[in-house]
Amino acid sequence: MKLISLNLWGGQMFPDLMQFLKDQSAETDIFCFQEVFDTPTTRTESRGIRPNLLTELKKTLADYNFFFDPAEAGYDNVGPVDFPLTAGLGMFIKKSLTVLDHGDTYVYRERNSLTTGALDAGNFPRNLQFVRFTWKVQGTAPSRWATVFNLHGLWDKSGKHDTPDRLRQSVLTKEFMAKFPGPKILAGDFNLNPETESLKILEKEMRNLIKEYKVPTTRGSLYHFYSPTGSLFADYVLVSPEIKVNTFQTLNIAVSDHLPLELDFTI
Repeated sequence: MKLISLNLWGGQMFPDLMQFLKDQSAETDIFCFQEVFDTPTTRTESRGIRPNLLTELKKTLADYNFFFDPAEAGYDNVGPVDFPLTAGLGMFIKKSLTVLDHGDTYVYRERNSLTTGALDAGNFPRNLQFVRFTWKVQGTAPSRWATVFNLHGLWDKSGKHDTPDRLRQSVLTKEFMAKFPGPKILAGDFNLNPETESLKILEKEMRNLIKEYKVPTTRGSLYHFYSPTGSLFADYVLVSPEIKVNTFQTLNIAVSDHLPLELDFTI
Protein backbone atom coordinates (compact mmCIF):
# COMPACT_ATOMS: atom_id res chain seq x y z
CA MET A 1 0.00 0.00 0.00
CA LYS A 2 1.10 3.58 -0.57
CA LEU A 3 0.49 6.75 1.48
CA ILE A 4 1.37 10.34 0.61
CA SER A 5 1.33 13.14 3.18
CA LEU A 6 1.47 16.77 2.04
CA ASN A 7 0.76 20.25 3.35
CA LEU A 8 -1.13 21.67 0.36
CA TRP A 9 -0.14 25.30 1.13
CA GLY A 10 -3.77 26.23 0.64
CA GLY A 11 -3.56 25.28 -3.04
CA GLN A 12 -1.22 28.15 -3.95
CA MET A 13 0.38 25.97 -6.67
CA PHE A 14 -3.03 24.81 -7.83
CA PRO A 15 -2.51 23.63 -11.46
CA ASP A 16 0.75 21.81 -10.68
CA LEU A 17 -0.70 20.38 -7.48
CA MET A 18 -3.76 18.94 -9.21
CA GLN A 19 -1.62 17.36 -11.93
CA PHE A 20 0.67 15.84 -9.31
CA LEU A 21 -2.25 14.34 -7.41
CA LYS A 22 -3.82 13.02 -10.58
CA ASP A 23 -0.53 11.35 -11.54
CA GLN A 24 -0.02 9.87 -8.06
CA SER A 25 -3.59 8.62 -7.65
CA ALA A 26 -2.99 5.58 -9.87
CA GLU A 27 -0.77 3.98 -7.23
CA THR A 28 -1.64 5.79 -3.98
CA ASP A 29 -4.12 4.33 -1.48
CA ILE A 30 -4.15 7.10 1.14
CA PHE A 31 -3.57 10.85 0.96
CA CYS A 32 -3.10 12.87 4.17
CA PHE A 33 -3.50 16.59 3.53
CA GLN A 34 -2.97 19.68 5.66
CA GLU A 35 -4.14 23.23 4.84
CA VAL A 36 -7.31 22.21 3.06
CA PHE A 37 -9.85 25.00 2.45
CA ASP A 38 -13.54 24.68 1.65
CA THR A 39 -16.30 27.11 0.73
CA PRO A 40 -19.91 26.65 -0.39
CA THR A 41 -19.42 29.59 -2.74
CA THR A 42 -17.93 29.50 -6.25
CA ARG A 43 -14.99 31.65 -5.19
CA THR A 44 -11.65 30.28 -6.43
CA GLU A 45 -9.13 32.78 -5.00
CA SER A 46 -8.51 34.59 -1.74
CA ARG A 47 -5.11 36.26 -1.28
CA GLY A 48 -3.29 33.39 -2.93
CA ILE A 49 -5.11 30.39 -1.48
CA ARG A 50 -7.80 28.31 -3.20
CA PRO A 51 -11.04 28.60 -1.16
CA ASN A 52 -12.75 25.77 -3.06
CA LEU A 53 -9.75 23.45 -2.78
CA LEU A 54 -11.75 20.60 -1.23
CA THR A 55 -14.21 20.64 -4.14
CA GLU A 56 -11.33 20.45 -6.62
CA LEU A 57 -9.67 17.63 -4.66
CA LYS A 58 -12.90 15.64 -4.78
CA LYS A 59 -13.02 16.04 -8.56
CA THR A 60 -9.40 15.01 -9.07
CA LEU A 61 -9.56 12.12 -6.59
CA ALA A 62 -12.95 10.74 -7.58
CA ASP A 63 -11.95 7.14 -6.78
CA TYR A 64 -11.48 8.00 -3.11
CA ASN A 65 -13.69 8.48 -0.09
CA PHE A 66 -12.87 11.85 1.48
CA PHE A 67 -12.89 12.98 5.09
CA PHE A 68 -12.63 16.68 5.91
CA ASP A 69 -12.28 17.91 9.49
CA PRO A 70 -12.11 21.71 9.64
CA ALA A 71 -10.53 23.42 12.62
CA GLU A 72 -11.45 27.05 11.99
CA ALA A 73 -13.94 29.12 9.99
CA GLY A 74 -13.75 32.59 8.49
CA TYR A 75 -9.98 32.88 7.89
CA ASP A 76 -7.66 32.38 4.95
CA ASN A 77 -3.85 32.34 5.34
CA VAL A 78 -3.73 36.10 5.86
CA GLY A 79 -6.69 36.94 8.07
CA PRO A 80 -10.49 37.20 8.29
CA VAL A 81 -12.57 36.88 5.12
CA ASP A 82 -16.06 38.15 4.26
CA PHE A 83 -17.38 34.89 2.80
CA PRO A 84 -17.98 31.37 4.19
CA LEU A 85 -14.65 29.55 4.48
CA THR A 86 -13.36 26.67 6.58
CA ALA A 87 -9.84 25.29 6.91
CA GLY A 88 -8.52 22.03 8.28
CA LEU A 89 -7.37 18.48 7.59
CA GLY A 90 -8.35 16.14 4.79
CA MET A 91 -7.81 12.46 4.14
CA PHE A 92 -8.65 10.66 0.91
CA ILE A 93 -8.95 6.87 1.16
CA LYS A 94 -9.16 4.64 -1.93
CA LYS A 95 -12.63 3.16 -2.32
CA SER A 96 -11.12 -0.33 -2.42
CA LEU A 97 -10.48 0.08 1.33
CA THR A 98 -13.34 -0.22 3.82
CA VAL A 99 -13.51 2.59 6.37
CA LEU A 100 -14.50 1.37 9.83
CA ASP A 101 -14.34 4.66 11.73
CA HIS A 102 -13.20 8.25 11.29
CA GLY A 103 -13.22 11.58 13.11
CA ASP A 104 -10.98 14.00 14.93
CA THR A 105 -10.02 15.27 18.37
CA TYR A 106 -8.51 18.57 19.47
CA VAL A 107 -4.93 18.73 20.73
CA TYR A 108 -4.77 22.54 20.98
CA ARG A 109 -7.73 24.82 21.76
CA GLU A 110 -11.14 23.98 20.26
CA ARG A 111 -12.84 24.23 16.87
CA ASN A 112 -13.60 27.82 15.77
CA SER A 113 -11.87 29.31 18.82
CA LEU A 114 -9.84 31.92 16.95
CA THR A 115 -11.55 35.16 17.93
CA THR A 116 -8.89 37.81 17.29
CA GLY A 117 -9.46 40.31 14.50
CA ALA A 118 -6.24 39.38 12.67
CA LEU A 119 -4.88 35.94 11.93
CA ASP A 120 -2.84 34.69 14.90
CA ALA A 121 -1.31 31.39 13.88
CA GLY A 122 -0.19 30.75 17.46
CA ASN A 123 -3.83 30.65 18.54
CA PHE A 124 -5.16 28.68 15.57
CA PRO A 125 -6.88 25.53 16.90
CA ARG A 126 -5.24 22.21 16.05
CA ASN A 127 -7.01 18.90 15.56
CA LEU A 128 -5.82 15.33 15.06
CA GLN A 129 -7.70 13.48 12.33
CA PHE A 130 -8.00 9.71 12.12
CA VAL A 131 -9.36 7.08 9.74
CA ARG A 132 -9.52 3.41 10.71
CA PHE A 133 -9.82 1.09 7.72
CA THR A 134 -9.70 -2.55 6.68
CA TRP A 135 -9.00 -4.48 3.51
CA LYS A 136 -9.17 -8.03 2.25
CA VAL A 137 -5.95 -9.91 1.60
CA GLN A 138 -5.48 -12.57 -1.02
CA GLY A 139 -6.25 -16.19 -0.21
CA THR A 140 -8.01 -17.33 2.93
CA ALA A 141 -6.34 -14.87 5.30
CA PRO A 142 -8.75 -12.66 7.29
CA SER A 143 -9.16 -8.97 6.63
CA ARG A 144 -6.55 -6.67 8.19
CA TRP A 145 -7.03 -3.21 9.59
CA ALA A 146 -4.99 -0.17 10.56
CA THR A 147 -5.45 3.43 11.70
CA VAL A 148 -3.93 6.48 10.02
CA PHE A 149 -3.64 9.75 11.95
CA ASN A 150 -3.19 13.15 10.30
CA LEU A 151 -1.75 16.09 12.27
CA HIS A 152 -1.00 19.73 11.49
CA GLY A 153 0.86 20.86 14.58
CA LEU A 154 0.93 24.20 16.34
CA TRP A 155 3.00 26.90 14.62
CA ASP A 156 4.17 30.30 15.77
CA LYS A 157 6.69 32.85 14.54
CA SER A 158 9.24 31.99 17.22
CA GLY A 159 10.17 28.72 15.55
CA LYS A 160 9.57 24.98 15.93
CA HIS A 161 11.09 24.43 19.37
CA ASP A 162 9.51 23.03 22.53
CA THR A 163 6.84 25.09 24.27
CA PRO A 164 4.34 24.08 26.97
CA ASP A 165 1.56 24.07 24.35
CA ARG A 166 3.56 21.88 21.96
CA LEU A 167 4.45 19.44 24.74
CA ARG A 168 0.81 19.19 25.76
CA GLN A 169 -0.19 18.77 22.10
CA SER A 170 2.13 15.76 21.83
CA VAL A 171 0.86 14.23 25.06
CA LEU A 172 -2.77 14.59 23.95
CA THR A 173 -1.91 13.11 20.55
CA LYS A 174 -0.28 10.05 22.12
CA GLU A 175 -3.12 9.58 24.60
CA PHE A 176 -5.68 9.62 21.80
CA MET A 177 -3.70 7.27 19.60
CA ALA A 178 -3.41 4.80 22.47
CA LYS A 179 -7.17 4.25 22.24
CA PHE A 180 -6.62 2.49 18.89
CA PRO A 181 -4.89 -0.89 19.20
CA GLY A 182 -3.07 -2.40 16.25
CA PRO A 183 -1.04 -0.94 13.38
CA LYS A 184 -0.79 2.87 13.30
CA ILE A 185 0.65 5.56 11.05
CA LEU A 186 0.99 9.17 12.19
CA ALA A 187 1.68 11.62 9.36
CA GLY A 188 1.56 15.33 8.75
CA ASP A 189 3.14 18.71 9.22
CA PHE A 190 4.10 18.61 12.91
CA ASN A 191 5.92 21.97 12.89
CA LEU A 192 8.62 20.48 15.13
CA ASN A 193 12.39 20.42 14.97
CA PRO A 194 13.94 16.92 15.01
CA GLU A 195 15.63 17.32 18.40
CA THR A 196 12.58 18.51 20.36
CA GLU A 197 11.13 16.71 23.36
CA SER A 198 7.72 17.24 21.75
CA LEU A 199 8.79 15.00 18.87
CA LYS A 200 10.37 12.45 21.22
CA ILE A 201 7.00 12.05 22.93
CA LEU A 202 5.39 11.22 19.58
CA GLU A 203 8.24 8.83 18.74
CA LYS A 204 7.61 6.56 21.73
CA GLU A 205 6.80 3.06 20.40
CA MET A 206 6.93 4.48 16.85
CA ARG A 207 9.61 4.61 14.15
CA ASN A 208 10.45 8.10 12.91
CA LEU A 209 11.05 7.54 9.20
CA ILE A 210 12.48 11.02 8.65
CA LYS A 211 15.32 10.17 11.03
CA GLU A 212 15.60 6.52 10.05
CA TYR A 213 15.96 7.31 6.35
CA LYS A 214 18.19 10.33 7.04
CA VAL A 215 15.95 12.72 5.11
CA PRO A 216 17.90 16.02 4.82
CA THR A 217 14.85 18.32 4.61
CA THR A 218 11.09 18.29 4.15
CA ARG A 219 11.00 21.77 2.65
CA GLY A 220 11.50 22.57 -1.03
CA SER A 221 12.59 25.56 -3.09
CA LEU A 222 9.23 27.33 -2.65
CA TYR A 223 9.75 27.64 1.09
CA HIS A 224 9.99 31.38 1.77
CA PHE A 225 12.59 30.96 4.50
CA TYR A 226 14.69 28.43 2.60
CA SER A 227 18.29 28.36 3.80
CA PRO A 228 20.83 25.54 3.55
CA THR A 229 21.83 26.23 7.16
CA GLY A 230 18.33 26.81 8.53
CA SER A 231 15.82 24.46 10.14
CA LEU A 232 14.29 22.65 7.20
CA PHE A 233 12.07 20.18 9.00
CA ALA A 234 8.33 20.32 9.59
CA ASP A 235 6.84 17.12 8.16
CA TYR A 236 7.08 13.58 9.51
CA VAL A 237 5.77 10.05 9.14
CA LEU A 238 5.87 7.78 12.21
CA VAL A 239 4.86 4.11 12.08
CA SER A 240 4.19 1.45 14.73
CA PRO A 241 6.23 -1.80 14.77
CA GLU A 242 3.52 -3.73 12.88
CA ILE A 243 4.08 -1.60 9.78
CA LYS A 244 6.63 -3.02 7.35
CA VAL A 245 8.25 -0.16 5.44
CA ASN A 246 9.07 -1.08 1.86
CA THR A 247 10.25 2.37 0.78
CA PHE A 248 10.10 5.89 2.19
CA GLN A 249 11.14 9.13 0.50
CA THR A 250 10.41 12.77 -0.12
CA LEU A 251 9.31 13.68 -3.64
CA ASN A 252 11.31 16.58 -5.06
CA ILE A 253 8.49 18.42 -6.81
CA ALA A 254 7.39 22.05 -6.43
CA VAL A 255 3.67 21.75 -5.69
CA SER A 256 3.84 23.33 -2.22
CA ASP A 257 6.34 24.95 0.13
CA HIS A 258 6.49 21.46 1.70
CA LEU A 259 7.75 18.31 -0.02
CA PRO A 260 5.37 15.35 -0.33
CA LEU A 261 6.29 12.38 1.89
CA GLU A 262 5.73 8.99 0.24
CA LEU A 263 5.48 5.75 2.21
CA ASP A 264 5.14 2.32 0.61
CA PHE A 265 4.19 -0.23 3.27
CA THR A 266 2.66 -3.58 4.10
CA ILE A 267 1.14 -4.99 7.28
